[in-house]
Amino acid sequence: MACKKELMEYYLESLGDQSITARSMMGGYCIYKNGVLIGGIYQDRLMFKQTDQLKQFLKEFKLDIPYEGSKQKLIWIENVDDISFMRELALHL
Repeated sequence: MACKKELMEYYLESLGDQSITARSMMGGYCIYKNGVLIGGIYQDRLMFKQTDQLKQFLKEFKLDIPYEGSKQKLIWIENVDDISFMRELALHL
């Protein structure tokens, strides 16, 4: 299931960090910070790589595979409509 461009733009706008960008990839989007791959949008789900800094910030989080066949589980960000949370999240990516 492909991700809509409008949803990707909404997520990036919510994060509010110009150093975070996205690039279309196989029906979803890869997300980069300062040119380094940090996560993606898969089946409309915003997901990031597991880092100590991100896990410490979130304290509780859900892990899931981004797509069938993936060997890596990513952190699934569920409260994407909370703008203040998203801005704080961007600081920990």
